[in-house]
Amino acid sequence: LAGKRKLWHDLIEFRMNNAPGEWCLGGDFNSITKTSERRGSSNWSGNTERTEFVQIIETMELIDIPVLGKKFTWSNSDNSAMSRLDRFLLSEGLIEKGGITNQWVGDRDISDHYPIWLECNNRNWCPKPFKFNNCWLEHPDFIPFVKASWESMDIHGRKAFILKEKLKRLKESLKKWNHEVFGIMDLNIEKTVKELNEIEEMIANGNSHPMYPNSKKQSKMFWEQLRFKESILKQKSRTKWIQEGDSNTSFFHATIKGRHRSNRIAKIRKGNEWIEGVDEIKQAAKDHYSVHFSEEWHSRPFLQGIDFNSLSADDNAFLLEPFGEEEVRDTVWSCDGNKCPGPDGFNINFFKVCWSIVKDDVMAFFSEFHYNAHLPKALTASFLTLVPKKDHPQDLFDYRSICLISVSSSFLELMMIKMGFSEGWLKWLRACIFESTMSILINGSPTADFKVERGLRQGDPLSPFLFLIVAEGLTGLMNRAVAIDKFKGYQIGNNIQFPILQFADDTILTGDGTWDNIHTIKTVLRGFELVYGLKINFVKSKLYGINVDTRLLEAGS
Repeated sequence: LAGKRKLWHDLIEFRMNNAPGEWCLGGDFNSITKTSERRGSSNWSGNTERTEFVQIIETMELIDIPVLGKKFTWSNSDNSAMSRLDRFLLSEGLIEKGGITNQWVGDRDISDHYPIWLECNNRNWCPKPFKFNNCWLEHPDFIPFVKASWESMDIHGRKAFILKEKLKRLKESLKKWNHEVFGIMDLNIEKTVKELNEIEEMIANGNSHPMYPNSKKQSKMFWEQLRFKESILKQKSRTKWIQEGDSNTSFFHATIKGRHRSNRIAKIRKGNEWIEGVDEIKQAAKDHYSVHFSEEWHSRPFLQGIDFNSLSADDNAFLLEPFGEEEVRDTVWSCDGNKCPGPDGFNINFFKVCWSIVKDDVMAFFSEFHYNAHLPKALTASFLTLVPKKDHPQDLFDYRSICLISVSSSFLELMMIKMGFSEGWLKWLRACIFESTMSILINGSPTADFKVERGLRQGDPLSPFLFLIVAEGLTGLMNRAVAIDKFKGYQIGNNIQFPILQFADDTILTGDGTWDNIHTIKTVLRGFELVYGLKINFVKSKLYGINVDTRLLEAGS
């Protein structure tokens, strides 16, 4: 460790004594940054060494970019011990200028170290979708511009088409307005700083400057430009903003870059084959998730003989009442305005700020939908964002989707029919949920869309309520098991049993510690899985006992 510390100290000193530039350090560092970078060997590298190595990387402002190919770069002769000792550490500028995407670990030969090299990728992933920038809301000309643009549009057709087309045209107008008003943000800031420095230098030398009367205006412009840039970085970083304290654009910039690097897909493994073309990767992602969000089979067993609470005629009449402006406005205001927008690019903040401008078209659209239960494809489309489940993901199974909760659409519809929801309500739900399409975002660019046959969108205000309706299926099965004397739940007093407790997607099944109860629980969960279309994860499920023989718990789990 003493030798490593000397090397690290020398590297830091060498960097500090040299002019700023781009850096690339590569080789056998004989150290790891986390415990997952070692397998099978003894713990010869403790927390202290790992912590110091990570601190050295951070102090030198270097980046350990994603690794593809092999996971480890060293192994002993029988592969019983493996570690990631070799790596490239790069500066941010070198990564950007060189288009460097990842490190690749190849097959080893006679050495106990695997070859490792850098890969560059400057492929064009096609244009990224439009996204509304919150900083536009702070500009004094924004509201007048939107109002003039919106009211100048003369569009005819269905109300849904009019709203969709107005948003589409406004999007194009905002792109031009942004270019004219904000331009290229960094260049504008650089120009303003240069002008301010020239004014200050002339004044310091006792000379006048033609721009001196405007120096206060320039200074104000400079701070506004910084504030706008900070707002953009905040929105892109998707990190919660600390209301008190100084701004920290470097932090948010680093957050954006870090997320982009970890989420970026340069190539993907499909079986034993590596796919790396733009079209090929997009097609592989579309194929994978179109299968993932399709019904595995369309003939599922039904919940015959199960009783559920049913809506009354008054309940259904209340649900089918016309949408009021106050109700729609309250729903919009209850949503987080900074949530990621869909394919149209407009987030909720836009509708909150511009409500007085767009509300007539929005309410006309809702009135039409109330009557015909029809939505254009563009209004039901969504993006699916992929987030790595682990460090250095290599295939699509290493990513989790943050957009959907997998729920069978057919089962949800069946449950709502059994609970007495009216056909009018079901038509609305089919239009909003069951007839939606989706595209996968690959490096910010969408794939071709596909139909979604199962899944609820996370962040959709309806999703928690719909999920609770689905969960009623499990409650019904457990209550039926109690009714036919196949399960004995926890009893309070003489006649009250509660075999199941639920909160959102968390469930507790309670009952006597007997083999019959354990067998019934597994039977019910398996039956619910077949009907529901979502697999129960028995690995994450736990069996607990109070005053129960531990042998029963061990055998039952």
